[in-house]
Amino acid sequence: MSKIFLFKEGNIIKNNKFLKNFIKEARFFIKKVFKKNKISLELYLVNDQKIIEINKRTRGKDYAANVLSFSLETPMGKHLFLGEIVLNIDFINRKYKKPLDGTIFLFIHGLLHILGYVHDKKSDRIIMESLEDRFFQKWKDLQKELVLLNS
Repeated sequence: MSKIFLFKEGNIIKNNKFLKNFIKEARFFIKKVFKKNKISLELYLVNDQKIIEINKRTRGKDYAANVLSFSLETPMGKHLFLGEIVLNIDFINRKYKKPLDGTIFLFIHGLLHILGYVHDKKSDRIIMESLEDRFFQKWKDLQKELVLLNS
């Protein structure tokens, strides 16, 4: 089974059911879409201030990114540790009417970066946006499958 280690900044998300469901869906998504059963990653949920601090320290950029990803690909016991994804919850709450959709979309975006996808050039951006859209739809389809499995 894939492992996702969750770290959240303070009381940024008060709804633990939201977090539990998201992590369960993320593990299911990784298994179904990437056919990976023994990977792990760290997911950080932070606010604007914290992501600015991380962005300055790691990339020399002084702004609140929506998501940051750090690819590490390191063996960790029986699992392959892929890296870290940092999601800006303040951004998600500002931009998305449905915070779960924003969390899913930016998680996918971060995961694609960890897997080596970039969007620096237009051709790369087209590929990455296509994958984001396809994987977001796949996640939504898998949510329905999970509901049926849990019924």
